[in-house]
Amino acid sequence: ANKSYRIDQGYNGRFSHHGDNALDFNLAIGDKVMAARGGTVVKLEQVNNKTCKSPSCKQYNNYLTIYHDDGTFADYVHLKYNGVLVNVGDHVKKGDLIAYSGNTGWSTGPHLHFMVYTYKDGQNTIKTKFATHSKNAVYLEEGKVYKKQL
Repeated sequence: ANKSYRIDQGYNGRFSHHGDNALDFNLAIGDKVMAARGGTVVKLEQVNNKTCKSPSCKQYNNYLTIYHDDGTFADYVHLKYNGVLVNVGDHVKKGDLIAYSGNTGWSTGPHLHFMVYTYKDGQNTIKTKFATHSKNAVYLEEGKVYKKQL
């Protein structure tokens, strides 16, 4: 609460989100990452401590994947080394502390890469709305700063 975050890269972003509905939140290493929605943890990786600015470093991404009841998945990527606080099979609720942000894998600096998708005939990313300080659910935009809803 009472913290503002900038969207460094938005949907179909210029650097690496070509054709993807993903968001990059500007976070510092160690910032809290909360579950955007409730669901079940289905996959995670947290033992990497390498980062570089090349797509070849994707293999070093630390991440967490949550499956939602509506059949969608959410990925939280570039997490801190040993920064995941949940286990595969755990059920999380919206707002639960699930991890700490980092700068692992293919990354140009500390941030949280977030995306929601379905997986039918390949991965299909979905634009997601967020409740902001204005209490309106909106699509977040690249370069803008948003404050979490209280």
